[in-house]
Amino acid sequence: MEVMNKEELLNRLYEVYQKATEITGVLAKQTDLAAKYRHDRYQELDHVDKSLMNKGKYLFLALFLAHTLTVFVTTMLFSHGWYFSTRLDMFFDAVIFNVVAVIFIFAVLWKRKSKAALALRVFLMVVMGLDFAGSLLSWARSIFLGNFLGGSLSILIMVGTAILFFRLLQHLNSKVDRQNVEIRKSNAEIERRNEEIARQYDQLSEQLMQRRAEMTALCYGWYQVDDCFYTVEGIQSLIRVLENQEADTLKEAIKTVREQDYRQRMLAYQEAILQANHQQLINQEEIKRQLRYANVLAATSVALQVVSNAQQAETNRLLSQQNATQARTNSLLSRQNERLRDINDRL
Repeated sequence: MEVMNKEELLNRLYEVYQKATEITGVLAKQTDLAAKYRHDRYQELDHVDKSLMNKGKYLFLALFLAHTLTVFVTTMLFSHGWYFSTRLDMFFDAVIFNVVAVIFIFAVLWKRKSKAALALRVFLMVVMGLDFAGSLLSWARSIFLGNFLGGSLSILIMVGTAILFFRLLQHLNSKVDRQNVEIRKSNAEIERRNEEIARQYDQLSEQLMQRRAEMTALCYGWYQVDDCFYTVEGIQSLIRVLENQEADTLKEAIKTVREQDYRQRMLAYQEAILQANHQQLINQEEIKRQLRYANVLAATSVALQVVSNAQQAETNRLLSQQNATQARTNSLLSRQNERLRDINDRL
């Protein structure tokens, strides 16, 4: 290890301290940039979906609407020989079945990504499509058999539903396009900021490598210490010990700092023990206070019980006296009644 006097040692340590401060500053800037990068990544948005499955969802709704309307038309108008209430019940049964199916598909299945959910969605849509195709055949058969009104109404419903479906898709796709334009603008801005953050981070990495190389060259040959003395706080501790005349060499300064750290840890440990003992004394005093309070309550309860017993005894004595008086009164009344009966017998 290189030998140097105290003044030169302090000058070298100040240089090391300055370099460690620069390295700490670079690391802090890198941490801030990494936090900004993660935040921007979380802000990125996915494009709104207008895929075939998304369109299929609205196609399914259109089929559901057309099927419900056709069931209403065919049940309410062309089921001859049935009562109106019976036709109404049939209509509501069909509608309730369709509503349950739609709720099940959209609430349970539509956002599931598994193959089973996809297969079940496709199956239900095919079933609804076949049912709709069956309705079309029924309408064509009605027209062929002369039921022009029923077939015409059914065809009108089909055409109206198709127009509604395609208009709805056109509106939804234009809305999706507008949303995607805004999302692309936002994501482009985030990407631009992230590119700038990445460029700054790379510059800081180069600065960090340069500062660490300078630190290694600065410390080579004389500053062979533990990792804790490469931190800003560790170097400050060495400088403080040397300036306060507590050590003259680097080895003595390191030994003094370690002893001081050990004493501080022991003092902190003893302080923690004292605080724990003090808290234990407080807890014991609280327990004693609660016990005294409980004893006072118990003594008060016993005294109240004694007074209550005395009062009960006095009440019993008074009742006994009253009963004795009542017995004497009854005896006198009985003798008087006997005398009155004797007098009546003589008369």
